[in-house]
Amino acid sequence: MKQEQFLEVLSKEEAKKRFFFHLDLSPLGVESVSLGQVLGRVLAEECQAGSDVPGFDRSNVDGFALRAEDTFGIDENNLGELKIIKGNWEIGTIPSGEIKNGQCAPIATGGAVPRGANSVVMVEQTETSEGRLILRKPLAPGENISHTGSDISRGEVILHPFQAVTSREIGVLAALGVKEICVFKRPRVAIYSTGNELIAPGTPLQPGQVHDCNGPLLAAAVEELGCLGDCRGILKDNSEAIREAIFQSLDCDMILLSGGTSKGPSDLTYQVLNSLGKPGIVVHGVAMKPGKPLCLAVFYLETEEGKPPGLRKVPVAILPGFPTSAIMTFHEFISPVLRVFSGRKASTPQNTLCKVSMKIPSVNGRTDFLPVKLFENSHPDPESGGKAPPYIAVPVGKGSGSITSFSHADGFIEIPRHQEFLFPGEIAQVQLLTQKTNLADWNIMGSHCPGVDLLVGHLRTHGLHASFTSLGSLGGLHAFRRGECDLACIHLFDSKSGEYNTPFLQPGELLLPGYDRIQGLVYKKNDSRFSANSTLEEFLAIVKGRPELLLANRNGGSGTRFLLDSFLSGFRPNGYFNELKSHHAVAQSIVQGRADWGMAVEWFADNAGLAFIPVKAEQFDFVINPQKSSPEKTQLVLAILNSTVYQERLGKLRFLPRGKKA
Repeated sequence: MKQEQFLEVLSKEEAKKRFFFHLDLSPLGVESVSLGQVLGRVLAEECQAGSDVPGFDRSNVDGFALRAEDTFGIDENNLGELKIIKGNWEIGTIPSGEIKNGQCAPIATGGAVPRGANSVVMVEQTETSEGRLILRKPLAPGENISHTGSDISRGEVILHPFQAVTSREIGVLAALGVKEICVFKRPRVAIYSTGNELIAPGTPLQPGQVHDCNGPLLAAAVEELGCLGDCRGILKDNSEAIREAIFQSLDCDMILLSGGTSKGPSDLTYQVLNSLGKPGIVVHGVAMKPGKPLCLAVFYLETEEGKPPGLRKVPVAILPGFPTSAIMTFHEFISPVLRVFSGRKASTPQNTLCKVSMKIPSVNGRTDFLPVKLFENSHPDPESGGKAPPYIAVPVGKGSGSITSFSHADGFIEIPRHQEFLFPGEIAQVQLLTQKTNLADWNIMGSHCPGVDLLVGHLRTHGLHASFTSLGSLGGLHAFRRGECDLACIHLFDSKSGEYNTPFLQPGELLLPGYDRIQGLVYKKNDSRFSANSTLEEFLAIVKGRPELLLANRNGGSGTRFLLDSFLSGFRPNGYFNELKSHHAVAQSIVQGRADWGMAVEWFADNAGLAFIPVKAEQFDFVINPQKSSPEKTQLVLAILNSTVYQERLGKLRFLPRGKKA
């Protein structure tokens, strides 16, 4: 550029456009790091769970394992009694006995739940007398039990690419036994301050001198972004010294200088930049206050020997000398580049008020800290006069033994010790967990499926921060209607019409066709009580004739439960109240011998090594409201669902895009 073009003041938008045009705005590369070095890094690949957490059905309390159905109808006026049986119930071992009707067994917190039991009563809620357990209230199936994989399921995509790792994610990785993981490289940034008046902090000031604060300030700002800031000291107003320092720093991924960018006689830095190479200075002057004298340059360098041939593009920025101007221009122009280089996204608000989505109980006399996930409040109350909080808070806790509660949370709500409930619509203060919390751009709720994991991953690679919350088909549909998500995942079978999903829609809701999955009956391959060639009717006849066979059932509200109930026609087989929240949990309950049969999707049966009898091809679809969702997001989801890459990955899961035949 010619001298007369310096301080050609541009709009902020045009300045960014010019600067970014000359850069390769993509992550710098990937490397594998150990678990001890991954804090603050950004994942370059998805992390699939190689094991279950917990690895077996375990008790959450000290108490007695029993069958919940043995407690139905019990109250203070109608006490219940169960026989305490003997056996090997030692913690750290798998119980050898089985709990039958009218029986119970002692169990410790963290102990494996014996076969036949589906609930645990807390010891302080019971009395014992001569080998009998006395109960005063009923228990629900699954109460005080964490089922296998209820926190993390083997094969589940637990972390996604472009996700920043905090202490919470490290806890998840450690729980899975991960030793090393692939992350994006951290950009190295050389930082200089310029000016004869500057001296290092700690040095006594002389008249006319000021301590250099820009160097440490910018180094800290770089480190906050997860990059490597190298504060290389102060450069005096000397052209040769500035030129030599820049040359010595061209091996870094970015060079930051502050001061020397205006038109004064001692402002030499921009003149040096203009003589070092092409394209050189691309911006010198931006119409913003503070920050007008910002200078941005780019140098094209040949790649080092031994690396692929091409040009390495090194951005160089001269930020204004005043600290306020320096940090303002850093966050506006430099931070976005460093975030892209390191695989990060833009930052989000630090703190916020929220509207509580559902009734949340608390215990009087105890202060509760409730982990929550924040979602945009797309349906504010008209009576609020536009003053409704911008976010909805949804609890994400999975119990005291959960690793992922805080991994999935954006913050927490403190419930005072004398408050027993938070009510739907109540306004609460959320304390964000970290200053780097990023709220999702696109929220998906409903039935969990590996195909949904694929969709979330594809959305992230398209620059959209997508988040999934597993609530079951009906739970996702209700959350969608409350305005808590943008997309609901459902596979609901209507036994009256024989149709999937469509009968459950309300006016204004649109069904995006997803894919077909095969639901079937699963059991151990070596279980001679079943026949591999059975029809559905023959299989159910076997179950009805052998009451010792235990069912691993799905939770109410799930699409699989809807389907199985339509086949059972009111029949309640042994184990009907053993409600599990995922296909994986059903399969693992059978693998571990806690149940004998169940219904699950084919991929989960294959993954667990179980026999599979196909029953019905079901439709897994996505619900959206075109009037409340941006057309761009809707079109992106449709493009992904119809893309060849996505459909090929579905095929590996034995799922079929709608309309295709196996």
